[in-house]
Amino acid sequence: MSHRALNPDQFIFKKATPKEMGGTPYHRLQAIGRSGMSMGTLLWHHGTGEVGSIEVNAESRRQGVATQMWRHAQGLAEDTRGVRRPRHSPERTDLGEKWARSLGERLPRRVEAFLPQSS
Repeated sequence: MSHRALNPDQFIFKKATPKEMGGTPYHRLQAIGRSGMSMGTLLWHHGTGEVGSIEVNAESRRQGVATQMWRHAQGLAEDTRGVRRPRHSPERTDLGEKWARSLGERLPRRVEAFLPQSS
């Protein structure tokens, strides 16, 4: 678990909205640090629950932020009508694979995630 546990007030959840309304098919959960700055973001598809991305700022890594976002999102899904539980995507980066395995959950067979080359 985290060196610094986040409290429920440090999460901002935005439910997916229909494309017709200019929205996105992804639910968004953001972890906010005590300074008010974003520590990380989790996006998961409203229909499938598949994670689109989970990102944690470099300075917030190895503090349990991703795990706390994951667990908070699982709770949101249980408590919020129309929100599916997030589930692991087969596309995972090396860091994502390491983190997902640390949870001890069943994972889909990995397909290495495509990351655009930086120029």
